[in-house]
Amino acid sequence: MLENRILMYSTICKPNKNSEKDTTNMIIVGFTGQLKSWWDNYLSKSQLYTLVLTIIEHFSGRWSDNSETIRTMLQNLRCKILTSFRWYKDVFLSRVMKLPECNNSHWKSKFIDGLPALFAKRVRKALRGDAMSINYDDYTYEKLISVCTKGLSLCNEIKLNQQMKRYHLNEKQQLGEFCEQFAIDMPES
Repeated sequence: MLENRILMYSTICKPNKNSEKDTTNMIIVGFTGQLKSWWDNYLSKSQLYTLVLTIIEHFSGRWSDNSETIRTMLQNLRCKILTSFRWYKDVFLSRVMKLPECNNSHWKSKFIDGLPALFAKRVRKALRGDAMSINYDDYTYEKLISVCTKGLSLCNEIKLNQQMKRYHLNEKQQLGEFCEQFAIDMPES
C-alpha cells in the first residue's frame, strides 16, 4: 500500500518538473513527518523507548549479554515431530553458537534430548555403539546431525515402503471389486 502511494506521488511529481532528488526528499520528509507524529501522538513513552531500542539493536547488534535468555530458550526447545527437524536444527544451532560454552557436551546432549523420544533413543543407541555411555566431547554438531539425518532417511524409507504396501493392497482390492462386478475370475498372483 505504501509503495503504491510512493509511486503515485513520484508519478505526479514528474510532470511538474521536479527532479528525482527533489521527489525523493519530499517522499522522505513526508514519511518521517508521519512517523514523528505517530511517535508523538500514538505511542506511550514506554512503547517509544522499546521501539527505539529495538531499532538500535537491529542495526547495531545486541549490546547486552543475553546468554541467560538463550540458555532458557534452548532448555525448552523441542522438536515434536520429525518433519520439523530442519527447523529444530537451524534454530538450535543459531542459538547455541551465541553461547561461550557452545561446544560443551551438555548442549550436544540437549540437542539429542530435544528430538522426539523414540527417535532420540535410537540416535543415542547409534551414538553409544558398544560403549556404556556416550562421550559427547568426541562428537561435533556436524556428526550428531549426520547420525540424525541417517535416522531420518531410514524413517522415510520405512514410511515409503508402508505406503507402497498400502497402495498395492488397495490396488489388489480394486482389481478384486472390478473382477467381481464383471464376473471375471481374479488372477492368481
